Amino acid sequence: MHRNCHWHIMKKANEKLGPFLGRHPGLAENFNECINESMSEDEFEARWAEMIAKWQLAEHETFLWLKKYAKYWVPCYYRHRFFPFLQSTQRSEGFNVALKRYINPHNSIKDFVKQYEKLQQRILCKEGHNDYRTDELEPETWSPFPIEKHALAVYTRPVYHRFKLEFALIGCYNIQPQGNNFYQLVPNNEKCYPYGARYYMVNANGGQFNCECCKYERDGLLCCHVLKVFTHIGVDAIPEQYILRRWTQGALETVVQPTIPAKDDVMPEESRQKLRFANLSTKFVALAKQAIASDQHDAIARRHIREMTTEFAQLNKVKRKRKTTSASTTSNAPEQSANPNSNRTSTSAPSTHQKPSSGPTRIGPAPPPTTSNRQQAPRSASGHVPTAHATGDVPSAAQPAPETSQQGPIAPPHSSTMAHSAPSAPTHQVRPSKKKKPTEPDFPYVQQASDMVGPSEEAMVILDPPRSNTKGRKKNRYPGGIELHAKRTILCSVCGVPGHNSATCTNSLKG
Repeated sequence: MHRNCHWHIMKKANEKLGPFLGRHPGLAENFNECINESMSEDEFEARWAEMIAKWQLAEHETFLWLKKYAKYWVPCYYRHRFFPFLQSTQRSEGFNVALKRYINPHNSIKDFVKQYEKLQQRILCKEGHNDYRTDELEPETWSPFPIEKHALAVYTRPVYHRFKLEFALIGCYNIQPQGNNFYQLVPNNEKCYPYGARYYMVNANGGQFNCECCKYERDGLLCCHVLKVFTHIGVDAIPEQYILRRWTQGALETVVQPTIPAKDDVMPEESRQKLRFANLSTKFVALAKQAIASDQHDAIARRHIREMTTEFAQLNKVKRKRKTTSASTTSNAPEQSANPNSNRTSTSAPSTHQKPSSGPTRIGPAPPPTTSNRQQAPRSASGHVPTAHATGDVPSAAQPAPETSQQGPIAPPHSSTMAHSAPSAPTHQVRPSKKKKPTEPDFPYVQQASDMVGPSEEAMVILDPPRSNTKGRKKNRYPGGIELHAKRTILCSVCGVPGHNSATCTNSLKG
């Protein structure tokens, strides 16, 4: 059944009818009694007709509109319907207010789901707090009646507080038996809020307790009239048929756990593009509305569009270049894996042109040049190239570097021919660099060059240094079109002429 908000209609009626009700004292009281205290449709129709005739409201537009839609907002038309504790749209409006605290209208669907989960977690925490109050805390009862203690043990804590407020109204009525199993409740004061000043009849026939106010049918809780009868006839516990399971503490004993496994919340790229398109379209439409204001606005908008187009083209060019580079790297990877020994150094004989791959740093004679550029140097009987003396004679070819291993350099074998050869250059120990990896050589091969210094000294010349592992200096980024601005001219604060400031201004010195 569809119904309108009773609270909002009464509020708007008071705003529109306020001056009219002020000029007619007593009309507001008759209007409220007709709306709130009518127990049936016939009673409402009779009271409304009496009010219209008494105050001559047959031609009043506001009262005619209220009567036309009375079945959607007057309580007597839906008194037998189950609308627990609702006299207005407060539940839906309260949820809307809570939802606006977490969600913005401009959020995406993904953000909406995440924020909704936070709101749901907040609601569950509040329910847990209420469960703790129900299970662990013991409130004080309003009276020593056993029926109230039974309600405290059965109902949840929020529902019990509603029951206690209703049970406290039993003192506002006097009970008068009316024949067999009928009881009339008469207010002992002028009025009893929210039931007014009327009498109520309770039928207790056959163990069933029915009241004219129909509170149990509407809210699921017994009214103060039935509770007054219970205390009169000695009922110490609420009958089982008048306890709704939804208001009890065991309503959520079995909670169904989700069986679907949690999925990754990563949004697909296609969905991201659609989301970007929707957000940017909204913003560009708003900018277009501002750009049509004048020719200057239009020129600014077109200039920025051209700049964005240029930057988009540059960005696409960089992406294509990176994609091509990554594709070439991927295609070369299988070739290198097919020939794993192509780049290794031979272990049977020392290499004539390749640098050592591991081992500590070694300083010695440089490797000979390749046969394509120079002739191979002659070797002695022991297989070594003779070393030049300190007199300045430089050999035509240098001795090849012996192989190194992880344990250290391998010393050349001693023989009789080595004793008669010229003395070699002194060996220097160099500490390895801490910034480089231990698997790479710290220094390249060096060559003795005595012709560059005096006869008693020698110099070490670096040949074919290894490639650096660093990328060098960072290249300067080219500024975009939007970032290019004319250089600001600084003017003197005294005379307003550029080229100097107030400290060196001649006008200030004259003053």
